[in-house]
Parts: sequence; C-alpha cells; structure tokens
Amino acid sequence: MSNEFSSFKPGDPVHWSAGSDTRPGIVVRVTKSQVVVQEVSAELLNPVGSDEPDALQFFPGGFCGHTSGRQRYAFGEPDGRDMAFTRRRWGDGAIAKMRGTSSSGSMRSWGILQPGHAAHYDFNF
Repeated sequence: MSNEFSSFKPGDPVHWSAGSDTRPGIVVRVTKSQVVVQEVSAELLNPVGSDEPDALQFFPGGFCGHTSGRQRYAFGEPDGRDMAFTRRRWGDGAIAKMRGTSSSGSMRSWGILQPGHAAHYDFNF
C-alpha cells in the first residue's frame, strides 16, 4: 500500500479507509505537510430490496445477519467540512494519512489517502 504524497492535486478524487469502511472525497488544498480533503456524498445504487439486478442480499443469522454482494455507488458533492491528511514517511516514500491516526500498531493502515473515488460500507458490523 503506497502512494506518493506529492501526486495529490486540488480537484483530485480520493478515498480512505477506516477498518472495513471506505469513504470518498475530493482534494481541496495541498501544502508541504498536508492534503486537505472534503468528503463527498456516496449514494448506494443497489441496496437490499431494490429492483436492481445486482441488489445486495441479506441473510439472517450470526450477530444480526449477513449482507453480501458488490456495492455500487454514485458520488456527489463535497460536504464543506475540511479533513487534514498529514505527510508521513512510508517505506522509501511519503503518504498522506488522516490526522490523528497512528502510523504503527493494529491501526497502521487506517486513514491512508488513495487516489480515485471508492466507497464501501460494511453492513455486517
């Protein structure tokens, strides 16, 4: 998992993950030490019970149940709230990682900014 910190530019679509969930955003500003992002809306296009041919499936059991299938999203507009991703060393390069997240331990991979829009919600928690 790697990206080059300097590759982010204002207007670029991006995403980051926290555990098994992934959120989309857009770069609004880049400085030497941080990338400022605004989260964008993500509308699930194929929810459980929809008429979509690839609608998600829900099966009772376990803690609450299990949702399966591939989620499809439409991405909307930024929400206006700035989020900072700070420059961190990563291997031989540098990454943008969500301010306040650890760069070591079990949450090492949380909040790493990646190029392109992506979204995922883990319905199984």
